[in-house]
Amino acid sequence: AELPLDGRNWAQLINLQAGVSNNNNANQGSGQFINGSRGAYNNFLLDGGDLNDPVVPSGSAAGVTGAFTGSAPGINAVSVDAVEEFRVITAGATAEFGRNSGAQINVITKSGTNNLHGTLFHFLRNRNLDARSFFDLNLAFQSNGRAIAPPFVQNNFGGTAGGPIKKDRTFFFASYEGFRQRQGISVVNFIPSPNTIAAVKRQNAALGAIFESVFTGPFSVAPPADLSPDAIIARNSPVVTPQSLVRSNSFDQNAFSVKIDQQISPSSRFSGRYAFFNNNAGPGTVAGTGLPATGVGFTNRVHNLVLSETHSFSPTKLNEFRATFERNGVNNSFDPAPQALLDAGKLRSGAFAGQPYGDPFTPNGVPTLDLGYNLPELGYTVTSPNVRFSNTYQLSDSFSMTRGRMTLKFGGEIRRIQDNSTFSFLVRPNAQWASGGALTIFQPGAPISFLTQNLYLTPSTSERGFRITEWGPYVQTTTRLTRNLTIEAGLRYEYLGRASEVNGFLSNAFLAPGGKPLLGTSLIANGLTGLNQVRFFTIGRGRPQGLFQPDKNNFAPRLGGAWTRGLTTLRASYGVYYDRIFDNVLGNARNSPPFVVVLTTGGVPFGSSVAGPDPFTTDIPIGPTTVNPSLVFPRTQRWTFSVQRQLEKNTLFEVAYVGADGANLVRTIQPNFGGGFPAPYRPANVDVPTGVANSVDNFRPLVLATFSTRDSSASSSYHSLQVSLRHRFAQGLAAQFNYTWSHAIDDGSGEIVTGAPLASVSNLLPAHNANGSIALPTLANINQVRASGGLSPFTTDADAARYFVQNFVGGPQYGAERGNADFDLRHATVLNFLYDLPFGAGHTLGGSTHGLAGWLVSGWQTNGILRFQTGTAFSLIAGVDVNGNGVVNDRASLLSGDLGKLFNASFGKNGDRRYLINNQGAVLGVSPTPEIIGSMLSRNVLFSPGIINVDFSMFKNTHIPVGKEGLNLQFRAEAFNLFNHTNFGGPVTNIASSQFGVVSSTQVLGRQVQLGLKLIF
Repeated sequence: AELPLDGRNWAQLINLQAGVSNNNNANQGSGQFINGSRGAYNNFLLDGGDLNDPVVPSGSAAGVTGAFTGSAPGINAVSVDAVEEFRVITAGATAEFGRNSGAQINVITKSGTNNLHGTLFHFLRNRNLDARSFFDLNLAFQSNGRAIAPPFVQNNFGGTAGGPIKKDRTFFFASYEGFRQRQGISVVNFIPSPNTIAAVKRQNAALGAIFESVFTGPFSVAPPADLSPDAIIARNSPVVTPQSLVRSNSFDQNAFSVKIDQQISPSSRFSGRYAFFNNNAGPGTVAGTGLPATGVGFTNRVHNLVLSETHSFSPTKLNEFRATFERNGVNNSFDPAPQALLDAGKLRSGAFAGQPYGDPFTPNGVPTLDLGYNLPELGYTVTSPNVRFSNTYQLSDSFSMTRGRMTLKFGGEIRRIQDNSTFSFLVRPNAQWASGGALTIFQPGAPISFLTQNLYLTPSTSERGFRITEWGPYVQTTTRLTRNLTIEAGLRYEYLGRASEVNGFLSNAFLAPGGKPLLGTSLIANGLTGLNQVRFFTIGRGRPQGLFQPDKNNFAPRLGGAWTRGLTTLRASYGVYYDRIFDNVLGNARNSPPFVVVLTTGGVPFGSSVAGPDPFTTDIPIGPTTVNPSLVFPRTQRWTFSVQRQLEKNTLFEVAYVGADGANLVRTIQPNFGGGFPAPYRPANVDVPTGVANSVDNFRPLVLATFSTRDSSASSSYHSLQVSLRHRFAQGLAAQFNYTWSHAIDDGSGEIVTGAPLASVSNLLPAHNANGSIALPTLANINQVRASGGLSPFTTDADAARYFVQNFVGGPQYGAERGNADFDLRHATVLNFLYDLPFGAGHTLGGSTHGLAGWLVSGWQTNGILRFQTGTAFSLIAGVDVNGNGVVNDRASLLSGDLGKLFNASFGKNGDRRYLINNQGAVLGVSPTPEIIGSMLSRNVLFSPGIINVDFSMFKNTHIPVGKEGLNLQFRAEAFNLFNHTNFGGPVTNIASSQFGVVSSTQVLGRQVQLGLKLIF
């Protein structure tokens, strides 16, 4: 509670440990990647009970809000003033800990005592105390010619109280903390240039009205009246221009907890603790426009209850029982549409033609406009709104006994998860214009490239109720073999369940030769050839019982030891750990036939409705999300070796090696390749007057579009050197220094990320031939198939191409995706300290001063957190479908030069925001011919800017002689990013974009100053 924690969020304390990579924000307590594990693989406990969001874990405890605020993270599930102890195990966890392979974080809350104690506090921040950040450039916030920071007000207030209800028997402790924030955040978005707005308006009145309303109002731009689309192209006028603007955000948060402890008898103690957290984020603004939004924003409400009983049967036998309940509710409706889009008129097809836009949860909701070319997406995002409520019930028990030199501990836990949710994916129309060139919006009528919408048939909404049961017993022994040597050995078993849907509204894809599903067999067990045997089956009684077969062989041994001689200790450990697959990975399977079909059309002028019946038939390509029936749970092996040396009484030095190997990690693949036929080799479509090449969908083995499947085929490795120096509080000083060198390698860093390059690793390089060679299908391949006698010489080119894909093309090249992990952070140094300044009362310096002078020089304390780290890895994206397989997430190629020469030497100077420059000592592009794929860059070859950040605070403690013990009034002045260092975010990585290499955000806000008063009694 004394370190400078932005938003008073105790989860930030995790970042002080060695082996922690935090690539979201140095100030935020979210997104920690610990010793090579993914951010979702941390296990948070509150008083030993579950404190995790089972659906969408952010890598932090339930209640952390930094993942969506983009600024200060806000308070956590309980006030930091209510925390008694903060335990973090980053490596070497014994068998009593399960569920996840990352860190085990257990927060112990305070209990009352026989004396009444507590705190009252209020912290204030506003823009008058803050510095401007690099992107606070909007002229709307200039005052008398002097730039000032955007609007900002934050209040953090509350208190705690604990004491006796009945002396020596019953005690209470309660806490409340409120958080109120109103903030304008400066962002740089890419908006249509005035010329673009004018041209679009001429070609399509409906789309032009949206452009004019959305993109001119806040920017005071008047589109010229006489500029034509041809003139734009001829004059090489920019389609988009960067624009600095301010988004208005509001956050209201409340955290309350109460704890009752009852000493039932000298050998038995009962404890009950209830915590409540509520967060409300206003609808804010429409992404990319700065306009006021309509909608509910984001709400998150968490209830957490833990009941525990500790019973001592004897001095050597102890039993601990715990029951936990947690309810996590989320309503997420971010980025709603501006009024101009609400009034856009009809964008309907089939049965919905002509109907007005209404409820965002229905097909009559606001559409999504994906304009391409870095223009902002307008309307609700395709995944919004979504509402979910999850209940977690947990029972755990452990029994320990000591006999001689050995301590035996055994027990287990069982969890039951109820996850009821509505995930409105594509429930409204999603209109997309051709990617790779926004000039299609200049064509007469501004025709939509394709319009997609999910139609929910049975039931008529996406609401589903998932149920999962998980359990894990363990046994652990600690034996002191000699005076110097201690050995720990344990074994845990993890059964992490599989999801079922209460009403049977769930389906999945299975290989089904002869019409019978092959349970537990991978969809790509036979390469792409077998995909034509894929069929969808509903899940339930009398049918496949789950999305995948139960994974029942997850035994997790743990072994560790410590050898001590004098002031030196050697420690080593090895363990196997399993991770539960969070519910959202499986829950997206709700969008599959026969419960959902996809309505797809194209070439429709914006603002018109599609005449005639819905253009959906059974042979129209659809893109469901499936779960590979061969899915198993992720497994991590982790090992450590360290040397500790006590330098003096209160100082400990440690050097450690930590390594890990991950297998069966979940990622999303898209195995239904289009065969990699470039357009020149596809037969012309005789039904289209322009004679354009056939759609790539016609060359897929399975008559589906690029369907996704969750697959446990990813792997990882991690190696690190960790150096620590810890000084326990003595002579007014406590300090901790940690340095980590690490290298995280994998072939997939996320489970469900849908943006390039993480989503479908299989689309980044072409499929390989059955014999293992790499070659794209060409017209010569088609003729070779005919010549081999496999097909009639009169077979059409399209049929011959499809036959080639189904019979000669194998699976995707996953090995080519192995590279630096997205969270690979090579160097990280963090120092934190608490220091009582050595003067005033009780000290040699100034100890004899009294009165006002004595008060002025006494009671001062300084605290700080210093963090220095390198950036994280990213890939360079081509922006076009290089290999012709139907997906445009392919990586760029280095055509000449040295990658290291892409970096701009003047970046960050005089407002220069371009981090990378193409054609400057290195030339990035796409392969000159479709067959030359070998020049594609590896994954995550470059690194983003690093972080240099200093948070500092100074306290003035004043003793007030009131009552028996007196009061302490504490004044605090805290500065986050003390030196206002600009810590840039990552650049635009698409080389096809005019904004390639440009950075438009910072990882850390500019200097924020907070003043506070705290009364301690």
